[in-house]
This record gives sequence, C-alpha cells and structure tokens, in this order.
Amino acid sequence: MTMTASRPAEAPAAPRRWPRLLLPTAMAGLVLYLVTTGVTAQPYGLSILTSAMIFGLYAAGVDMSWGHGGILMLGSALFFGLGAYGMAYAITNDIEPLVAYPIVLACSVLLGLLIAYVGFRSRAAQIQFGLIGLAVALAFQRLAVSAYDLTGGSNGLTGVTGPSIAGVELTDTRAYYFFVLTVTSVIALGLWWIQRSAWGDAVRAIRDDRDRAESLGYPVNAIRYQVVAISAAVVTTAGALFPSVSGTAYPELFGIAFNMQALVWVAIGGGGTLFGPLLLAFGLTVSQSYLAGVSVDYYLLVIGVLFVVTVVAAPQGIGGLVRDAIRKVARR
Repeated sequence: MTMTASRPAEAPAAPRRWPRLLLPTAMAGLVLYLVTTGVTAQPYGLSILTSAMIFGLYAAGVDMSWGHGGILMLGSALFFGLGAYGMAYAITNDIEPLVAYPIVLACSVLLGLLIAYVGFRSRAAQIQFGLIGLAVALAFQRLAVSAYDLTGGSNGLTGVTGPSIAGVELTDTRAYYFFVLTVTSVIALGLWWIQRSAWGDAVRAIRDDRDRAESLGYPVNAIRYQVVAISAAVVTTAGALFPSVSGTAYPELFGIAFNMQALVWVAIGGGGTLFGPLLLAFGLTVSQSYLAGVSVDYYLLVIGVLFVVTVVAAPQGIGGLVRDAIRKVARR
C-alpha cells in the first residue's frame, strides 16, 4: 500500500491593508500641503484657503446628519449662522471667545435637539422634518434683519477681527489660518473615527432600516438625537470660525441659498463618505474665487454641470464612486 505525503495547507493570503490606508494617507498629504502653503502663501490666498476649510467643515457637519445618519436638515445653516453671529458679537464686544463659544455651542445644540424632538415625536417624513428646520432658519434670518441694535440689521455685524484666545492673538492672517487648519483637521479626524466605531455602525443600521434596527434593540431615537447634536456642534463650530476671516456675519448666512449649498456639496461629494463633501466644498470654494473673477456665470455653470453629471453617472456621489473603486481593487 503506497502512502502519499499530505501537502501542507497553504497559509491564507494576508488581507491587503493598503486600500484602507489610501484615504488617510491622501488626507495626511493634503494637510501637509496646506501646512507648506501656509508658510509660503500671501494673505489673500490664505484667506481663500481658510474660508475653504471652514466651508469644508460645514459640509462635513451636514454629511454627518444627512449622509451618515439619514436625517435631512434643510435648515442646517441655522447652526452656522448662530455660530457666526455669536462669535462676531463676542469679538466686537471684547468678550473672551473661550467664554462665548461654549454658550453659543450649547444654545445651538439645544435648538437643534428641540427641532429634532418636534420632528421625531410627530414621526414627520424626511421632507417635513427638513422643512421644520428651514422654517426656523428663515425665522432667524428675519430676526437678524429686524434686531438692528443686536445684529446690525441687514448689514450684519462688521469689523470682526481675528480672536484673542486666552491671551493668544490670532489677528494675523497666517496665525488664524493655522488655527483653522488645526481645528478642521482635529474635527474631521474625530468624525472619521466615530463613524467607523460601533456607534457609527448603529447609525448606519438605523439609516438603512429603522424598523429592523428598532426590533434588534437599538435605542433609535436616542442615537438619532446624538447624530443631530454632533452635526449641530460641528456646523456651529464652522460658523464660529467664519467671521474672523470674512470680517462680518450677515443675515444671508441663515438663508435658503446657503442651506441648499451645503446639500449640494453633500449630494455631489457623496453622502456618508465624510471626506467627499469636505473636499468638494474645499475645492469649489477655492475654484469659485478664480472662476467668479472671470465670470460668476462660469462658476454657476460648472456647479450645474457637475451636479447633473454626478446625478446621472454616480448617484452615490464622487466620494461614493471613489470608495466603490477602492473596494473593488481591495477584493482583487
């Protein structure tokens, strides 16, 4: 009887980890580029990049609620406007930002939770819930115009400079640029981490099938309130950073156009991808400064064409398209 030696079992192939590291590596490269640019760029260019980072943070906050959590907030600019007006008022009245910011943040988050409470308790549909937030945002826009002594009326609060935080002066354009870069990077990294945690998985489960998640024992409403609170906090922070680079806070920050702009960033950038909306808002803000210098119509044309092409060719957005491509490469 012939004995045949059994072949040793082949070791399972090690999973390819590089696709998972691609996005963090790209973001680290972008941060390194922005740090280098901050050292060499002129003040005007730094102001554009600072505004682009702030709007990117705004888009990331909206993506947290709508893209990741499936909660449509048509009035997300409400939180941006509250942050902007709160910090502008503090700076122009020599109030310590470290005192003013937590108060503004708490008021904004509480207002967001109140809107969520009304919508969740009535089990309003997505569009109805979104319209509740939009109505509140438009009410605040009207209040900003009419309360002249407090808000400066239709002209807004002007003459806002860089803040002085705990005795550290950030009035210099370059210093404020690096401050905004640090805040944006830390918050973006924090959002990326929590969205990939067990809590982030629960949020996606509720977004995809709320009834099934509820039957599995997830505290659906509690988690949805947390999503709204985080989103409102991020957008309020972006708003608080804005007046020191623009020099003003004005009523249009609560308006319909600014609300819809964030939704376009998320829709084209890829809802739920976080960095897709953030990078798109950053890129479009930078390009706007150059295209609008040639013609405002060119900028609007680019946005319109980009939106149509994305809806037709990539309904999941640019970020979703890149994510799917990376997954396909990883499976190969």
